[in-house]
Amino acid sequence: MKMEKILNKFKLVIWIIIFQIIGLVLGLMTQANLHPWYEELNKSSLTPPAWVFSTVWPLLYGLLAIAGWALWRERKDIEIRPALALFMSQLIMNWAWTPFFFQLHWIGFSLIWILILTLLAFLTIYSIKNKKKWISWLLIPYFIWLLFATYLNYAIWILN
Repeated sequence: MKMEKILNKFKLVIWIIIFQIIGLVLGLMTQANLHPWYEELNKSSLTPPAWVFSTVWPLLYGLLAIAGWALWRERKDIEIRPALALFMSQLIMNWAWTPFFFQLHWIGFSLIWILILTLLAFLTIYSIKNKKKWISWLLIPYFIWLLFATYLNYAIWILN
């Protein structure tokens, strides 16, 4: 039993490391496209400085990794599968948003994409709240940030 607990903790650490690496790659992708394209865009006055993004996302990816790991561990539970499917769908959409926005400069498409992504994140939280409430709580800061990111994407779309 002790070995199983150690193995589970090890798997959690692996999930966190993988999510942080993906976040780092996406961050590098973003940085490569800041100059001059993003810097020259008209943005909302509420747009935070770059250091806020590089502080918030590692924290959010840590929470996402824990939530994903917890859902994955329960994947054989028929009641958890819908939440896991929603979680994985929104996660893939999250990871795809960065190249759509920062590399391809598809501002309008990215806005539609992030709206769907935010809806999927909400549905993930809603679908798991009565089964594994602590997982839904882990996802609340992420959902709030997505709402803000959606607003920022919208402002860029409108102002440009």
